Formats: sequence, C-alpha cells, structure tokens
Amino acid sequence: MVPAGSQRDRTRLVAARYREGRQLLRDELKLGADFVCATVYYAAEVLGRTFDIVFVSIGAVCWLPDIARWSEVVGSLLRPGGRLYM
Repeated sequence: MVPAGSQRDRTRLVAARYREGRQLLRDELKLGADFVCATVYYAAEVLGRTFDIVFVSIGAVCWLPDIARWSEVVGSLLRPGGRLYM
C-alpha cells in the first residue's frame, strides 16, 4: 500500500506494474506488439510514427480535459487517409 499524498511513490508503483505487465505480454504470451506508457497528449512524440487506424473508446473521451489538443494529437498520429474509430 502506498501512503496517501505520496505522488512519487504512486508513480513508481504504476511504472513498476506497467513494466511487469509489458514483460508478461511480450515475452510469456509471445504477442508481437509494442507497449508504450505515456500520456495521450505526448503520444505522437513518444511513438514517433503514424498509423492507419487510431482507436479510442467513447468512455475515455469524457475524461480528457482538452479535447482540442487531443484531436490535434490524433490527427498527427494518422497517416493520410487514416481513420479514427470511436
């Protein structure tokens, strides 16, 4: 358990759990996928490439504080002719 108010400790815990899950999915289950941990607003910078499809569940959109910024990121992730599925 992480004490309340300890943001740095919570961040470390989340990062450690992410690494464990990524290792399991990649190595033990032999999934041919890349797993990236980043905020949605930095996705284009972290991924460094474009895609034919970007998917977001409609339930995720209501949690975004800046829809305009998010839509710019989505646009930068899509290749010409790519599609956003929501």
